[in-house]
This record gives sequence, C-alpha cells and structure tokens, in this order.
Amino acid sequence: MKTVILFIGLFLLLFTACQEDPEVTAPADESPQEEVNFHRDKALFEEAAQLRSESYSSPFTIDYVGREENTMKVEVSYPMGCEGTFDVIWDGIVMESYTMQACLFLKFSATDCPTEFIHEDAEKKAIVIDLVALIGDESLVNETIFHVSNASSLQDVSCEGDCDQTVSSN
Repeated sequence: MKTVILFIGLFLLLFTACQEDPEVTAPADESPQEEVNFHRDKALFEEAAQLRSESYSSPFTIDYVGREENTMKVEVSYPMGCEGTFDVIWDGIVMESYTMQACLFLKFSATDCPTEFIHEDAEKKAIVIDLVALIGDESLVNETIFHVSNASSLQDVSCEGDCDQTVSSN
C-alpha cells in the first residue's frame, strides 16, 4: 500500500511540475512583425510590375530577406509616422525551370507619411511570409527560389540590387 501511495504522490508531483506557468510569456521578437495581406492575382501582379513607383506603393526599403524552411522573413524600413499595411502579391505562377522560381512583389499602402524618406530615421518591421499558406503546396515550396521585389522602387535604390532580393531553401 505504501508503494501505491508513494507512486501516486510522485506522479502528482511530476504532473504539477510539468504544467506551464500561466504567468510566463514567450520572449518578444527583436523586431516587431508587420501584418501582411496575401494576394494570388495575376492582374494585380502585372499592375505592380508596370506601375512600380512611389505613387503606386508608399516608399520603403527591403533591408533583409531570409528563409528558414517554409517561412520567409523580410525586414523593411519606411518613414517614421507612416500608418499602413504590406501586401505580398504573387501572380500564381511557379516558373518550371531548374530550379523552379516564383516572383513576389511587396507593396506598402500607407497614410500620414512624411514627404521625405530619411533612412536613418526610419521605422523597421519584420514581415513573415508563410510560403506554404501562400503557394499551397509544401513540396513545391521546398523546390522553389523566391524573388522579392519592392513595388515602390525608390529613386535612390537600384532595383537590380537592394530592392530585389532572392532567397532559396538551399
């Protein structure tokens, strides 16, 4: 009988020790994450490609693009005081080359932005893109290189360098 009581007591002790503490919260990410809208629309993608400018998208810069498995993180900077949302625009096409490729546009729709964008005084945000949710096929995502383009095409940024970033799972 003592053995049964001992085992029950030990079980209860271990069970309560393994419970999560409701007061403990997960550590915050270093840079705040931005809400993002996803669009799988060929016409919208073509519009972004043709109208790529500060009048089409509020100005911002792409500072970093990284990929970890099926998630892509895009760090952006934009003028202090801007309130807005980011849109990821994909035409629904995966180019069947070796290696397969897909192009995405990142557009910023903002209000209350200052007329001048001084990069040193910019807000910085992280945009997290779930590639499987966007594309819809995990095996396709794993084999695809993604090109991310800035739809604002800032005048002082070369869109052959800083504003277009390529990431792959390799």
